[in-house]
Amino acid sequence: MNKSEHQGSGICGGVRRLSVVIPVYNEGATIGCMLERVWAALLPAGVEREIIVVDDCSNDATLDELRTAVAKLPAGVVKWEAQSSNRGKGACLRRGIELATGDVIVVQDADLEYDPADYARMLAPILSGDADVVYGSRFLRKRRVTTRIHRFVNWALTWLANQFCPERLTDVHTGLKMFRADLLRGLELCEERFGFCPEVTVKLARVPGVRWREVPVSYNPRCRADGKKIGVSDGVRAVYCLFRYGVLRNSAQGHGDLGGDQSDEAQGRGQFEARNRRPLWQWLLAFKVCYLGLVLLLVLCFPRMNESMFDRAMKCWPLNEEISFSSYWATWDGAHYLYLSKEGYERGEGSCAFFPLWPMLIRAGAWLTGGNYLLIGLILANALSFFALLWFHKLVRERFGNSVANVALLLMLAYPGALFLQFVYSESLFLFLLMGLSLALERRRWGLAAVAALLLPMTRGLGIFAVAPLAWYYMSRSRKQMRLGVLLMPLSGYAAYLAWMWLLTGNPFEGFHAQTQWKVGLAGEVTQVNSALNLFNVPEFIIKFVTINGLHVYFGSFLDRVWFVLMLIILPLLWRRDREWFWWALALGLMPAVVCSLVSFTRYLLMAFPVFVAWAILLAPARRRVWLYCVVFELALIHFNLLLRHINFYWAG
Repeated sequence: MNKSEHQGSGICGGVRRLSVVIPVYNEGATIGCMLERVWAALLPAGVEREIIVVDDCSNDATLDELRTAVAKLPAGVVKWEAQSSNRGKGACLRRGIELATGDVIVVQDADLEYDPADYARMLAPILSGDADVVYGSRFLRKRRVTTRIHRFVNWALTWLANQFCPERLTDVHTGLKMFRADLLRGLELCEERFGFCPEVTVKLARVPGVRWREVPVSYNPRCRADGKKIGVSDGVRAVYCLFRYGVLRNSAQGHGDLGGDQSDEAQGRGQFEARNRRPLWQWLLAFKVCYLGLVLLLVLCFPRMNESMFDRAMKCWPLNEEISFSSYWATWDGAHYLYLSKEGYERGEGSCAFFPLWPMLIRAGAWLTGGNYLLIGLILANALSFFALLWFHKLVRERFGNSVANVALLLMLAYPGALFLQFVYSESLFLFLLMGLSLALERRRWGLAAVAALLLPMTRGLGIFAVAPLAWYYMSRSRKQMRLGVLLMPLSGYAAYLAWMWLLTGNPFEGFHAQTQWKVGLAGEVTQVNSALNLFNVPEFIIKFVTINGLHVYFGSFLDRVWFVLMLIILPLLWRRDREWFWWALALGLMPAVVCSLVSFTRYLLMAFPVFVAWAILLAPARRRVWLYCVVFELALIHFNLLLRHINFYWAG
């Protein structure tokens, strides 16, 4: 679409009318002044204006003020309509667009935050034929106009929306947007409330040939006391809209007639979407940013740390200090790892139960952050899990296809145990090494496979069980396909762990001694939770399995048992589809469940990556898509609940 095409359509220099659509709800104090400003705004020569006001069933003096203001303006300039019920900004805008007769439509809030004097600046690129959509950006000016939290939320939502747009916008949620009228009318808009902004942005981005511009505009922010209505729930809805219209719906839902026949148009859309399809790493990065942003929002807006548990915990962060902002990011095991990173291992200390590779890695990287152990821990955890998830998708795609890989990754991200991939836990490093080992075996890179297999038991005791799938791999293939040394590496890694503990504490079995501090009462007995001896006591495991003490508690968690049963049900499918990954699921799923008496199984199951692949095989077919959405939704709800518990020092696994 070039400038000459616009000239022929009569849109460029021939714009005859600008339609200003104003949604209103309880703006009696500002609607009169806003209409005066819209009428007084200077427009290019030859461009007339019409003002369309849609009242969203206001319950204050808005309608009276509106009638008074309309009476002061020339007849026919203002069209207004009152909704019979309160439906939201998006519904008002849809009605206003239906009533508009102009060649260009601008969306204007009624709360005086945005100045109509900016209309001429926004019209300029449309009149010159250089743009079809113009957003008025609050952030192109150097002057700071919003609070830090507001800026951060806007930045995060805009960054996420930019994953769908050909242009890099700076302010997707601006209240001042201008569109070619035919283009806007061609969209099928659905959102009722503030979801209009991400919805219209994503749907316009899918129309081939649309040209975007941003211009700086004035902004006079107001607060809730002044009547501002957008809230946290609208931010969550915005994220939902971006994924709903950007991911779940892969084709444009209607568009303006930009010229050319239907075949050319379809071909153009396909080329546009091919150019702007975001690679997986960008989606994962967006997920990480949004997740950490959500945690930050929860900490800043809803601080409610469980002080009683914080005071009783074996280790808290910061060390020997009161609850602070950093405490929410380093609860439970995270505080132990940070303590070991800073203070090191000491004989008789309960934290010695944790394996040393992860805290030593944090300690080695602390110089990058000026000694801030928490910050480097968060950076490393998210960076390692980022690459681990990319490799997981790659492995599944090569074996089962892209559709199963996408669903498996989605299930893993939604699964509640995935919350520990964002915090200072060893799960990120362990999954990174696990995926590295699997990829190295696929590529026959025996040196890399040996290093990964060696480091797994030094990260978590679970790593020694890698011997089982490696033995299957060795026996089921010719010896030329795997070196015997790789099979011995998990045992060597565990021996290195014992040697490391001997070097650090003077006792190679100090970790086992420290684990005796984690005990649980069962029928009047004192039971060792983490013990390899549990593998040989099946009757006791059965008793523990049927002993349920709560929905999600330290010992006797109903939720942990649900995951265990779901894992057992799926094992036969893995046996039929991929014997090697069956042994990985057995080693990384069944073994920790028995050894740890199902304690923290919500966490441990995340490492049994073939289980998620088996679930994905069942849910990936298109005929089961509704089931997939229901499962992901339920997992996400549980995930969010456990996230709230985790950052507030309640048990989350």
